[in-house]
Amino acid sequence: MRLENLRAEELGERRRIAADVVWETAPRQPQSLFYEVPYPFAADLELNGNAFVLASLPFALWWGERRIQVDGAVCSRFQDALQAVMAIYGGWFKRCRPLEIEPSGGYVPSEPRAVARTASFLSGGVDGLAVLRANRLTYPPDHPESIRDCILLFGANDFENTARGPVPERLQAFSALQSRLQSLAEAADFKLIPVYTNTRLLSGDYGCWTAVGYGPANVSAALSLGPRFTKVLFASDGNGVDPGPGGSHPMLDQHFSTAAVQVQHEQASWTRLDKLRLLGDWPAALALMQPCHYVRVPPAGQINCGHCEKCVRTMLGLALGKLGQAPAFANHEVTPDSILALPVANPLKADLLEQLMGPLSAVGRQDLVRAIQRRLRTFRWREFRRTIKARLLLRRP
Repeated sequence: MRLENLRAEELGERRRIAADVVWETAPRQPQSLFYEVPYPFAADLELNGNAFVLASLPFALWWGERRIQVDGAVCSRFQDALQAVMAIYGGWFKRCRPLEIEPSGGYVPSEPRAVARTASFLSGGVDGLAVLRANRLTYPPDHPESIRDCILLFGANDFENTARGPVPERLQAFSALQSRLQSLAEAADFKLIPVYTNTRLLSGDYGCWTAVGYGPANVSAALSLGPRFTKVLFASDGNGVDPGPGGSHPMLDQHFSTAAVQVQHEQASWTRLDKLRLLGDWPAALALMQPCHYVRVPPAGQINCGHCEKCVRTMLGLALGKLGQAPAFANHEVTPDSILALPVANPLKADLLEQLMGPLSAVGRQDLVRAIQRRLRTFRWREFRRTIKARLLLRRP
């Protein structure tokens, strides 16, 4: 893979940094990778190889590239850190073989800003809101660890961008989300920084994105704003300290740091239910939380669809006493039928659902517990059959 023609472009009210991505081994067409930020935040966009290399690395590994050659310098810390990233991915997935990173400008230490400043990611979902809430309850406003910036990404979902550009319907939904979160920013005293990117298009498919891609790709947006802050908090997914292989992991995320920006995996030991309990006492979060997958944009006036896997799972967590106080959901009742209709795609989703059984039983919702048990039995039987089939195929001569 070659990352060529690194450039900065002025786009009126926004500034963009971009690079051309040329695949050398994988049979894929050249692409343009970009990060775009409105003024006044755009003044902090930094044109170097750090963001582009980090975003590209997991996809280059996944699709069998032998090197990443970049026009420009890369932070000295990456020389060792990205070796660790490749070793971790290689231990998880046989297809991820180490590659060479070849910066034409060599390895040069990134310079941190003089005054410490902390940022986090915020999408309106449970994980980012929980990080913000815990931070506000822990640190005084003038403390270096207090979150001063929150990064809101457009382009982290595969239905937001196409090769021809952003989808207008998704831009409209993003604008509405940005407006809601801007109100929160004013109340909770932080700067909301929208970052437009197309990193998701590098993944090629959903499996690659979830297995190796989304952590480095999302963090790369923070590195593109390297002069803005010295630390960025990246929320855990609520599956504990050993959530299994994936694009974000407590063992992995620290290695996305440069010498200027430290990346910290936050709330590693928290479960999804821990986070919902914290947010249940924050009316602002209950009013605007947006865990929805947004496979389809909800009707006007609705923040969440109320039917997708993440919506139903979040509503189940709030059904322990806070769902009726959550204006973000149009429907304040979860039924057994809605649980039985859930698509449980993988063991991580199954574990998140299983976490809810004990608390729901404790509040007398045995109907929902039975529905979860039934849905999990169906999932595990399907996984068992899939495992047996794979083993039989391996035994064939």
